[in-house]
Amino acid sequence: MRRFWLAAAVFALTAACAALSPQPAFAAGGGGEKKEGAAAGPVGPPFFFDLPDMLVNLNTARNRPSFLKIKITVEVATAEDIGHVTHVMPMVLDGVQMYLRELKPENIAGSAGMYRLRQDLVARIAAPSYPAKVKDVLFKELLVQ
Repeated sequence: MRRFWLAAAVFALTAACAALSPQPAFAAGGGGEKKEGAAAGPVGPPFFFDLPDMLVNLNTARNRPSFLKIKITVEVATAEDIGHVTHVMPMVLDGVQMYLRELKPENIAGSAGMYRLRQDLVARIAAPSYPAKVKDVLFKELLVQ
């Protein structure tokens, strides 16, 4: 009998909270409100620029060296962002090359490895060029030997 009254009390409390809330959680749209400033229309054209081609040694425990040859294109939000990134290009290249040298061949293997590499490169390029908005990194060539 106690369980019945406990279940009834929980149900009544839940119903009362749902009735008193300004917008129920189960309302259409998932309960989230759209931001009024969010643009629903098309975004502007993308802006791309190429980093210099890089050839680095990978971190291997074997006697045989392993190399990574990579060509990267960076996508930024505006044309002014290209100037911000090129202004700090030595810092960008240093960070990217230091990161690539610590990679192991098995870190790059498969689609998950490529995704992690892309996300890490976006972060390493965006950090020194802060005012610039780095949107994506595109691989023109990626060769592991």
